[in-house]
Amino acid sequence: MVASATYAQDPAERVLVRAQPLSGVAVYPQRSVPATVVSLNNTLISAEISAPIEQVHVLVGDIVAQRDLLVTLDCRDYKLALREADAQAARARASVELARKQHQRSQSLGGRQQISEELLDQRETELTLAVQDLALARTRLEQAQLNVERCSVRAPFAGVVTERLAHIGQLAATGTALLRLLDNTQLEVSAQVPVDSVAALSASTDMWLQANGSRQSLSLRAITPAIDPKARSLEARFVFQDERALPGTAGRVVWQAAALHVPAELVVQRGEGLGVFIADGDKARFVALPQAQEGQPAPTELAPDTLLIGEGRYSLIDGNPIEIQP
Repeated sequence: MVASATYAQDPAERVLVRAQPLSGVAVYPQRSVPATVVSLNNTLISAEISAPIEQVHVLVGDIVAQRDLLVTLDCRDYKLALREADAQAARARASVELARKQHQRSQSLGGRQQISEELLDQRETELTLAVQDLALARTRLEQAQLNVERCSVRAPFAGVVTERLAHIGQLAATGTALLRLLDNTQLEVSAQVPVDSVAALSASTDMWLQANGSRQSLSLRAITPAIDPKARSLEARFVFQDERALPGTAGRVVWQAAALHVPAELVVQRGEGLGVFIADGDKARFVALPQAQEGQPAPTELAPDTLLIGEGRYSLIDGNPIEIQP
């Protein structure tokens, strides 16, 4: 609370005060907001083909590396389809070779006027169609190879298995969820920061997550440029500097102000504004603090060696002669 003032009756009367440098009394207040540790990847791993589940290689809680085998699907039908596609591709290659030879022979005969123009055009068309059939056969072969690869469901990233949804013998349709995989290495801390605290947070270089009795250093990665109209807050994202908390951990993000703050007890009210009295030679000067809030430390741009008046401040008005007591 800002105390009410009893001003000096005679403006020329010298007021006895005590003062000390701002650097000796300045505070760097802390602020905090609720926060949660979130993973950048929390993914349902799904089947990309339709096939019975042959084997599930992991359990809930297992930690896997990227490309580790998670689930094996029955691949017999797809291997047969691959063999068929391979044979069709081989047949298409042979057809192209035959069509190319026939086209070359036709060109040779056409140069000696021993073949009709119509037959030459036919050979060119046959070669073009054979080449297109080969391209289509190769595409089908690649698709068949891809389907066989999809029989082995692998981890897209390193993480921990948090749900096991697949069961051996179950027919998995395309898109059927098999497992949930949580990335436990790419983590961030998410917090909603009030609009009026964003500037102080952005300026701070000392911030941390306080959770479960431990403290992990953070750095600010981003503040989303969108305000929640109900909460009047913005989402801030932080990254861990070294030691990380577990995904899902709830705690508080704490940051320390980078700017000097005047202690709340030195802030006084004069007129409609809040501020402090400083010693300017043998006179008291009232310096308004536009960002001051009653009962809170107030940020200031005063020099650290500025003499702030403590004892005797309540009776002062701007310009009062003062005598600084030791």
